[in-house]
Amino acid sequence: MIGKPIKACVVVGALVALLAGVVWSEELAAPQWWDPAPSVLYKYADGSEVVKLYVPADPLPAGMKVVVGATFPHFKDPIWVSHNYGLAVEAARLGIQVYFQNPGGYTEIERQVDIMENFVGQGMDAILLASVSDTALVPIAEATQGEGTPVFVVANDLAVDAPLIQEKIVCTYDYIGESCGQYVLGKLPSGGSVALLPGPAGASWSEQTEQGFLRALQDRPDITVIATKWGETDKDIQRALIENVLTAFPDVNYIVGNALAVVSAADILSGWPSSKPRPKLVSTYYIPAVLDGIRGGTIEAVALEPVTLVEFIAANEIAKYFTGWYAAHGEQMPTHIVPLPSFGTAENIESINWTWIAAPEDWEVHWTNL
Repeated sequence: MIGKPIKACVVVGALVALLAGVVWSEELAAPQWWDPAPSVLYKYADGSEVVKLYVPADPLPAGMKVVVGATFPHFKDPIWVSHNYGLAVEAARLGIQVYFQNPGGYTEIERQVDIMENFVGQGMDAILLASVSDTALVPIAEATQGEGTPVFVVANDLAVDAPLIQEKIVCTYDYIGESCGQYVLGKLPSGGSVALLPGPAGASWSEQTEQGFLRALQDRPDITVIATKWGETDKDIQRALIENVLTAFPDVNYIVGNALAVVSAADILSGWPSSKPRPKLVSTYYIPAVLDGIRGGTIEAVALEPVTLVEFIAANEIAKYFTGWYAAHGEQMPTHIVPLPSFGTAENIESINWTWIAAPEDWEVHWTNL
């Protein structure tokens, strides 16, 4: 299977002629992330599931061109910058050209719909979607897939499955939320209180965080979620929410929240009176400042979503789709691949495989990769 003919397109950022030959950039050299191979959960259309080692694809055959339009919510925080890194460098290794265009935030539903429509009009071979809403983007995703442009859903879950889209590569955040809940259970054997700051209201990942967290606590009525605060992952917004929580509930035992909330809490608590009990902090995902907090003892733990691994695999799934990899290997193409999360504390943080989790600290956002 080969890509459709490509029309010229204009995307924010540096412009590259689509019909030009691939130009390799040393800056975009991908790490050999598959050694050792990651274990991932494969889900199939018949309902079966299996955990096995992921096998990467080879670069596209000479002469094959595949151009992908990728749209993420924004690049305002390190987690989305890491998604940009993972997709840009691994797609470059495979010879897939990617153009990024983002709506700018989780409230910009119509803007992301417009981006999807523009990608189709520009003749993209495939679209990679990290949706700003788990429901509002379903119609455009289904329509795009139905018109013959495969839609690969990454990072943020979407309330639709194959065959109405092509495939998901999503570490659903109910896994993340549940792992955080289990951690807190172990730390509060006699009960206690928790404030939860999942992230933006309406975003699939933040709502799934809450669902998974509450599921973990359902058999422990002695642990109370005394506040749940929603907000965009913007440092000023999250700091205001944390200030509100600490004013209303100064004796809360644990604050579990998105990375910017937890980093803000650590900063505020640095001036906490020594006579007052200090809330413990658990982040639902990693950014560099969280690692600094764990190393410095101000943040207790972090759930580690394999952010860059999601995008490494997404690029490979696109390559496998266009080259017929699964049929050639006598395998069924999965409907959903789940890169499995891990959990980091001061005891194990230095042994974590960071290649699967985050971009290098000096990575700058790329709007195209080849």
